[in-house]
Amino acid sequence: MSTWPRTANDSGEGTAEFLDWTLDLGSRHLRLQDGTRVELTTAEFDLLKAFVEFSNRVLSRDFLLDQLHGLDLVGYERGIDVLVSRLSRKIQ
Repeated sequence: MSTWPRTANDSGEGTAEFLDWTLDLGSRHLRLQDGTRVELTTAEFDLLKAFVEFSNRVLSRDFLLDQLHGLDLVGYERGIDVLVSRLSRKIQ
């Protein structure tokens, strides 16, 4: 269970809020508090969703790969690191 503040949205999926950001789990959008929308790839969204849903926990690369629903990063053991880096640049 996430410790992030969550509220319902039109799709019933909910939103998660952190810092100045709102992650809409139903429409798969990430927005700043001022309404600016940040485009995320499917993998970036799924990774951020995992961070939100399993906040305050240490997450292994294997666990995160499982959360990415079979994204093919086989043979590229640092694929999660690359996704984290790209995501970090987008939300800084």
